[in-house]
Amino acid sequence: MTITYLENYGYLIEAVNCTILIDYVKGKLPDMRTDKPIYVLASSRDPNHYNERIFRLDDLYDDVYYFLSSDIEGGNRIPKARQKLVTFIHPDEDFSLARFHLHAMPTGALGVAFSFDVSTFRVLHAGSLADAFQPTDEGKRAHRQFLKALEKLEQDYDIAFLPADPALGGHMATCAREIVDGRRIGKIFPMGFQNDWTVPGQLSKALGREVEPVHKRGQVWEV
Repeated sequence: MTITYLENYGYLIEAVNCTILIDYVKGKLPDMRTDKPIYVLASSRDPNHYNERIFRLDDLYDDVYYFLSSDIEGGNRIPKARQKLVTFIHPDEDFSLARFHLHAMPTGALGVAFSFDVSTFRVLHAGSLADAFQPTDEGKRAHRQFLKALEKLEQDYDIAFLPADPALGGHMATCAREIVDGRRIGKIFPMGFQNDWTVPGQLSKALGREVEPVHKRGQVWEV
C-alpha cells in the first residue's frame, strides 16, 4: 500500500483493491489507477477538509464513490449531476463496499472522524478532532464531547492520521496524545500542520514516539 501526503489534512491511499482520497482540497493529484474503485472521503464542510473540486474526479474516472460528512449536506455545495454518487455519513454510521469497510465517529466538533479497514490495514483519520482544543467556551464544550468520542475509537490501528495544528500553540499535540495514550498504533502520519515542516518532529517529541517525517507535498511512503 502507498500513502501520499497532499496538503494539510489531505492524504491519498493506494491499496491493493481500491484507492482512498481523504480531505483533498487543492493541489495536483497524482494519477490514480483506473482498474479499481476510488473512495473519496471528506470529514467536514470546513474548507480545510472539503472542496467541490473533488467532483471533477467523476469526469476522469469511472468508478468513484463519495462519502461526505453529513454537515456538508444541503445548500448548493453538491453539484446536482453528482448527487447520486454521494453518501452523507453521520457519526456512528457504517458502510461497506467490496473490501472497504468505513465507520464514522463523532469528533466533539464539526464533522466526523473516519475509521476504516482496507486490505489488511485498520486506519484512523481523525478529521476535525483537534478543533476540540480551541481556547474558547465552544472549544471547552467540544473537548467534553471529544472525550466521549474517544470511547468510540478502536484500541488498535495500523495507521493513524493525527492532527498537529501549530495554531493551537501548547495544545498542538494534545489531540494526538489523547488518541495515542492506551492504544496500539503502528505508523503515525501528521496532518493539519499547515505545511510547517518542523511540526512532525515536534509532534514526535511530544508523543515520545516516531511520527512519519513529512518534508514536502506529494511525499510518498510504502507501507
